[in-house]
Amino acid sequence: MHEATHDLVVRLWADDRTAEAILAAATMLDANPDDLLAWHQLARLLAATGDRPRAADALSDLSRAYGASGDLPMAIVAAIEGADAGTDARALLAALARTFSADATALVDDWRSAPPAMPAKVEVHLGDARSVVLVRRQVETALSKAHARLDSTRPAAGRFFPLFSSLESSAFVRFASQLDVERHGQGQVVVEQGEVGRAFYVVASGEVHVVRRSGGGEETVLARLGPGAFFGEMAIVARTPRAATVRTASDVTLLRADVEKLEPVRDEMPEVAATLDAFCRARMLENVVLASPVLRRIPIADRSELISRFRERRFECGDVIIAQGSESRGLFLLVCGEVDVTRSDADDTLALARLSPGDYFGEISLVLQQPATAMVSAGTEALCLILPRDAFRQVIQQHPGLLAEVYETALKRQEETSSILAREAESAEDLVLV
Repeated sequence: MHEATHDLVVRLWADDRTAEAILAAATMLDANPDDLLAWHQLARLLAATGDRPRAADALSDLSRAYGASGDLPMAIVAAIEGADAGTDARALLAALARTFSADATALVDDWRSAPPAMPAKVEVHLGDARSVVLVRRQVETALSKAHARLDSTRPAAGRFFPLFSSLESSAFVRFASQLDVERHGQGQVVVEQGEVGRAFYVVASGEVHVVRRSGGGEETVLARLGPGAFFGEMAIVARTPRAATVRTASDVTLLRADVEKLEPVRDEMPEVAATLDAFCRARMLENVVLASPVLRRIPIADRSELISRFRERRFECGDVIIAQGSESRGLFLLVCGEVDVTRSDADDTLALARLSPGDYFGEISLVLQQPATAMVSAGTEALCLILPRDAFRQVIQQHPGLLAEVYETALKRQEETSSILAREAESAEDLVLV
């Protein structure tokens, strides 16, 4: 006898002991019809073994059950997976829209799902899996109990879920129907820092870590994201290199929104495009606040007002953002993309730095009141927020700590530039032949 657990099902499935895995999952679901994970494992196993009718019914019920618990991402996952087994995914998504879209009545601003049910402590005799009749009977009993439990559940009240609940029913269904389900094991890279973003994601289950790699190769964990979190939304705003790597910290299930697949939806339904752009832009600014050393100095309550003072500006690759020797227009905050800092003397051009999202520049001319000592140009397509010079002076009166941070950075960068120039001069002297 073995204790039936979710991990046991995973191990049996990985070892191609499919009948035993089905029996274990069905035994768990029979003992606790509220165990949605066991239910999902059983439905996927049925689909994998070609039992499409029962898999379709199970995934259809499961989508409703996830929705009733408030777990919209997993409800969408079940609906999409059910489509592969023959269910009407759009009908399931339309049912979810009645609870989670902008058309739902009395939306409650709380998207958190109910805590998962505790698995029942029950044992399974894996040897019974040799009997096809016994396994089928156990599956039918478990699914019947789960279906009856679902029918007795009260309809879910309207719940607000970021992005989805800003869409009306038809747009909700059209958008959700374009999503794909991805599953990754622990330690896998979902997006890589430096690659061009082509999709954004919703974490349906599990946890991922957002990691930024410095020029020296050191990694810093910027965030740990769990169910309901979004990442990669920069792909909607601009086709720029990823600012960080996202790596799975456990087995995860993701909903992937591919930018190219969404283009027809954006063209047909402009409200979807507007909602996506607004949501992703807001998320982008939130992430910049978290990543930027200069904005972290500002109290949380004041950051939104400060961000509103910045002006947005997009640059194409190769555009000159700040010309060497020019006067400062303000403080620049890099939102996405990369910019190059170079200095030219006579016929020589020296690369000083490459800046990444969250970095700021323009501070040397701004606070030291001197012409720009270097040129800043877009190394890729880049999006910047610019705090105009006059607005900067107003802000530093309210937040002196911001001036201290920017002034310190200006001095440090000026010293670094002088040091680089000195090293270049020494190298040149070594090459002189007398």
